[in-house]
Amino acid sequence: MATSGIDLSTEQALDLWKITESNYAWRGKFEVLQERHDYPIVNQLFQEGKVQFQGGTQIIYDVMIDDAGTAEMILPNADHEYAVGNVMAQIVIPWRIIRDYYLTNDQEVMRNAGGRKLVDLLKVRRTSSAYSTANKLEARAFLTPADSDDKVNPYGMPYWVVPITSAQVTAGTSGHQGQNPLYGDGNDIGTCGGVDASDPKYALWRNYNDVWTNANGELTEDDVDKILGMTLDTKFKPPLNAKDVESGAFDNFRYYTNKVMTLAFWRKGRENNDNLGADIGTYAGNVVIRGNPIIRQDDLDSDTSNPLYAINLSSFKPFILDGDFFRTVGPDKDLRHPRTFATNVYTTFNFMCINRRHQGMISYVAAG
Repeated sequence: MATSGIDLSTEQALDLWKITESNYAWRGKFEVLQERHDYPIVNQLFQEGKVQFQGGTQIIYDVMIDDAGTAEMILPNADHEYAVGNVMAQIVIPWRIIRDYYLTNDQEVMRNAGGRKLVDLLKVRRTSSAYSTANKLEARAFLTPADSDDKVNPYGMPYWVVPITSAQVTAGTSGHQGQNPLYGDGNDIGTCGGVDASDPKYALWRNYNDVWTNANGELTEDDVDKILGMTLDTKFKPPLNAKDVESGAFDNFRYYTNKVMTLAFWRKGRENNDNLGADIGTYAGNVVIRGNPIIRQDDLDSDTSNPLYAINLSSFKPFILDGDFFRTVGPDKDLRHPRTFATNVYTTFNFMCINRRHQGMISYVAAG
């Protein structure tokens, strides 16, 4: 007997729950989430208009890795010679699937069948599921697959934006030298998106990297010069004025780092007296590098290399399988528990970088 006085069969309760979900469908937007300090990945990348949709059994993208080298200086009557060169490379990565779910049962539906109580119950269940999805996406966005047997986790930023190596530190080099990534267990993946970036002919398929001057998170003037050098070589544009920032005209440029470096940037920013034109300053409550915001990412707090990722979001984004973007399946009866209704939410995706030269990072790595 329903405690609310509304007596429904299990089938009728399921139908009512389906109608409620249909009338108040989730639109792929997350509620205001509070567990973390920020949700920059789901709030910036996983929104309509920011993702890129594609079909097929895997993600495929063609990139130009060289020019044809056909231009030449000639005499007026010179014979013309022709050569065809391969200037393209094909980036191929697999799809990954993230799934979450929420549950209710016929008794809960009966108890909440009056007024807006059923809608409120739906929002509670759905928000809890969204929290779980958001937390997983945020964490995996800053990780590579665990090992060569990992067939479920996506290719996060460290897959595409490779830190400086100890050998490069010893050599005193910096620039576009980030080649192939490592698995989470430290083993070499061997390619980046199926292309061997260690091969000289694929030198344009490398990200920018450099090393901090020290391991303790102190931001020196030499470090500021390193940051500015990275912004120049990765095409990070400075805003012309404050209105450009407010209008969102520079939303494609983001810096992600941990708490240690965020505090270091705040200390440096205070020295510049809230001057938006400063190399590192503060504006509208944020610390910025030439006007582009620095975002503290919780998942980087445990990284003692103190990474600063410079990410151009116009060429780093989630690729989504057409038709499978936060797709809701159900509610349906749980076969093992016939009075329980399960709703599943699926997204088939992977993180993809289509231009590694637009991405950079600075971290501390000891010479060796």
